[in-house]
Amino acid sequence: MLLVVVAAFVCLGVLGSLSALAYGLGNIRVATETQTLPSGMRSLTIDTGDDPVTLRLVTDINATVPRIDSRIITTASDSQLTIANDEASSRVTLGASGSGLFRFSRTGEIEVLLPPDVARGLKVTITQRAGSLITDADLDQLVARTDNGAVTLGGSARRVDVGVGEGDVGTRTRIAVTETFRATTESGGIAVEFRTPPRTTEAIADGDVTVGLPGPGPYRVRAQSGRPPGTTMVTVRETADPNAPGVTAQSKSGNVLVAELR
Repeated sequence: MLLVVVAAFVCLGVLGSLSALAYGLGNIRVATETQTLPSGMRSLTIDTGDDPVTLRLVTDINATVPRIDSRIITTASDSQLTIANDEASSRVTLGASGSGLFRFSRTGEIEVLLPPDVARGLKVTITQRAGSLITDADLDQLVARTDNGAVTLGGSARRVDVGVGEGDVGTRTRIAVTETFRATTESGGIAVEFRTPPRTTEAIADGDVTVGLPGPGPYRVRAQSGRPPGTTMVTVRETADPNAPGVTAQSKSGNVLVAELR
């Protein structure tokens, strides 16, 4: 008799769990949203939370005001983008996606479109626990931190500072950085190419590191590969002149190449 009672409770628990799961699945939808951002902002902060979304930054010559578009696979009860603005700054966060046993991880894309005059004077700070970052914007500064995901850079900036936990850092086109470029990844590689070289470049990774620089140089280069069989190769013109652009390229376990672009 006791076994029958226990079995009945187990069946009820399973049925309850399946019902909750079916309810959650039934509420999944694609949520789209567009919001404008302040035209006078000088600082934009974006936090995508724990969900693996793709974030894009784009300079759009046809945009009259900065705006943010999102397309997220979510549940009906989820909150979406929360935006806090003032005259000089904007902070964008992706709201919590629920809690409990049947928490659905959201996916999708968030795109920020910036008029050229707004982008040129803008500092963008990004925090992602998961998901990828893709930029094709001409900014003043970019600061990005990603725990798990790839960062793909394009466009230009005065300063770039990118830190990745697990994932690669790369460029989709040759980028222009005038002052400082810093990229690190704890588990991944770095492959970047510049059309305008920074005054200071630092690329440090666990895997392979490739830095492509325009000629003719020269550059102050400090390159070091990881433990054997890692190799180090430098093909740019080198100098000890302290006024020349400095390049640091290091790998913990991979190869290092600092090359002159053709």
